Amino acid sequence: MSILEQYDLYLFSLGGNDIMLSYLILSMIAAIVLFVFYFFVKHSLLPWYHKSRDLSDLEKRKLHRGFVMLLFLVWLTISFLVFQLDFSIYHFDFFDFRFSTILRALLIVQVSSLLIRLAVESISYSFHQRIEEEKGPKALHLTKEAVNSTIRLARILIILFAGLALLDLFHLDFVLFEFKDTTIKVSGLLLAAIVLIGARIIGWILTEIVLAGFYGRSTSKKLDEGNRYAINRLVSYFIYVLAFLFALSALGLNLTLIWGGTAALLVGVGLGLQQTFNDVFSGILLLFERSVEVGDWVEMESHVGRVVQIGLRTSVVKGRDNISVIVPNSKLVTDKVINWSHIDIKTRFDIGVGVAYGTDTELVKKILTEVAIAHPNVLDRPRPRIRLENFGDSSLDFKLFFWARNFYSIEDIKSDLRFAIDKAFRENDISIPFPQRDVWMRK
Repeated sequence: MSILEQYDLYLFSLGGNDIMLSYLILSMIAAIVLFVFYFFVKHSLLPWYHKSRDLSDLEKRKLHRGFVMLLFLVWLTISFLVFQLDFSIYHFDFFDFRFSTILRALLIVQVSSLLIRLAVESISYSFHQRIEEEKGPKALHLTKEAVNSTIRLARILIILFAGLALLDLFHLDFVLFEFKDTTIKVSGLLLAAIVLIGARIIGWILTEIVLAGFYGRSTSKKLDEGNRYAINRLVSYFIYVLAFLFALSALGLNLTLIWGGTAALLVGVGLGLQQTFNDVFSGILLLFERSVEVGDWVEMESHVGRVVQIGLRTSVVKGRDNISVIVPNSKLVTDKVINWSHIDIKTRFDIGVGVAYGTDTELVKKILTEVAIAHPNVLDRPRPRIRLENFGDSSLDFKLFFWARNFYSIEDIKSDLRFAIDKAFRENDISIPFPQRDVWMRK
């Protein structure tokens, strides 16, 4: 005879059920265990948590009340099951609504509420504090908007998990759509949403925290801004593609049929979207090849600007006038593009000027050389060079070659040199001719 059977004595009857002494003992044991756990959490875990999160007195009281309510619901559920008081409230055709169902639903709601509070407080303190007080690794490129967005996603994710548990508890997983072998239920929609939101959070953690921390600790010179951007984009694409496939599978769709339908669809629309696919594959090629990276200064056709974003289909190039131009990725791959960021820090530039016939060419050469050397942004080594390019129709065409470092302001440097050349020519009576034509009239 076991210990419980020795105390299996009848005490009284409640709701048609006999209440035995052993039931009361089990309920008391559960209460003692939960009280010991409460004592341990209150005097060990909660003080550490309060100190690490720097919570206010009001937040501490809310967290304490929520934890006490959770333990009370756990004890109440155990006691009702032990005392066999789980009577039926209402019976449906598909579900027997019992008293323990209400208690378990309250438990799910209370656990979700506590998890939301812990998640919000942890994320808020960990990242808002670092943003406001500039703590932690400098590689954490975080903004308040990004942190607040992640908090909202974490809250929605916990609510969806709670909704999925309540759906199973109340047997409300109805069929929404059914076609041949495909059945979409309410739980499938919730699972798909959980997968997509979870992928968004995981992608944010990997790119903005894990990889950003690695970039901050890395001493490799190869991990510049463009490389980091390319790695982050590729990781994000990989996570989102997997999440999309898992979401489709959670909905109950047959991925084999999806792949077959996708192949047929691609064949059908391939010709119509040829340029779009070209841009997409060009964007992937840019991320792998890194011939053009975020932060590079590029010149294409008549536009010069800095690459601020490389997307899957298009890229954004911001010019000197702060105007952003959206460029198809295929243009950056197939067209002639000058990437000034890949050129040596010293670059040669030139400006042309013409003088009238009969001008002392040695004097012109001397003046152009002195003007170039006098400019503070023109390098002394290599020295500027003067070249007589051609005997033009109306002028002797000279070209001034000079070396400079600052590509961004090169147009201003050229303008300064032209002003100085015009001034020097006037001082030395050197004229810049305009085109002339001699017309002979015959009677």
